[in-house]
Amino acid sequence: MYGYPEDDRLLDRCTTGNGTTVKLYINEAGGPAVGVSYSVTTERKPGLAERQVMYSDYQPELLSVTCINDGFDLRTSIGTMRFNDHETDALHAAPRNLGEEYRRSRESSPR
Repeated sequence: MYGYPEDDRLLDRCTTGNGTTVKLYINEAGGPAVGVSYSVTTERKPGLAERQVMYSDYQPELLSVTCINDGFDLRTSIGTMRFNDHETDALHAAPRNLGEEYRRSRESSPR
């Protein structure tokens, strides 16, 4: 959702119990130097702006979203994460960088 929106391809979408639309995008336009990036957005009501709430550059891969009554599940290459409505509302102000979290966890784990 940052950069060129025309390069984003919709992978998955769903609607939560409160009517929020959750969308998962992939952007493969970065080429070999940059790689693939993923973005998750929410739109609270039709007509309101779609806002990015989290993203990942290359790893972990973001695979699908499944909506539940009070939020959504995000399936990734390293497992499933659950986010409730309150968490996603807070992420509108500062989207969560799942790629950076993944890199930090890999660096701190024993080899």
